[in-house]
Amino acid sequence: MSDFFTKPNFLLELGISFCLVVSCLKQFGTGSSFILEQVAVFLYSCLNSSLFGDLGIEALDKALELKKDDAQIHKWYAVLVGSRSEYVSLQERIDDGHKFKKHVDAAIALSPDDASLHYMLGRFDFEVAGLKWYERKVAAALFSEPPNATYTDALQHFIQAEKLANFEWKENKLMIAKCKIATGDYKEAMDWLTQASNCKQGDGLDDKIDSEVKVLMEKYNSYR
Repeated sequence: MSDFFTKPNFLLELGISFCLVVSCLKQFGTGSSFILEQVAVFLYSCLNSSLFGDLGIEALDKALELKKDDAQIHKWYAVLVGSRSEYVSLQERIDDGHKFKKHVDAAIALSPDDASLHYMLGRFDFEVAGLKWYERKVAAALFSEPPNATYTDALQHFIQAEKLANFEWKENKLMIAKCKIATGDYKEAMDWLTQASNCKQGDGLDDKIDSEVKVLMEKYNSYR
């Protein structure tokens, strides 16, 4: 069994598995049957202590030691780092932001046509652009070069993701609209919200996205 831990592909799959567990628990919570519920409760308690994220990151750290030029390893490292943001302190979240950006940049250098990577950079820039003043002060105290980005920077990444995506990406269209709103371009924001509203993908995540699209369309309806 220990031989597997010297194989980067196995470690990548292990890291992805932990990431999927995190995603499923966040989306669905605990199960209904007794046995599945007990397992889910245990896993959920692990998630709340960021155990799954840490275990996945450990696996991907090892994978990177064996194979540094793998875009997928860097990509899933960033995904896992991002997934634990709500369970860590502000200082750790800012530190993780640097790690996230580092690994997405590495992944995109290796796989520049991956739409999801451009989306991830867009989300990073969008979050950085919206940092509160005290979060910026903490970042400035921690790093000689704290993260810095604008909504225009975020928009460029989302537009690139839109160009590269081979499907109708509802969430990406929503993020483009939110960037347009943040920069005061409300008419174009309504155009993108309309496009997002017309996308039919039909999964659990859609309900949350549809709700946000609806709220924003009602708020900025006069700019049609």
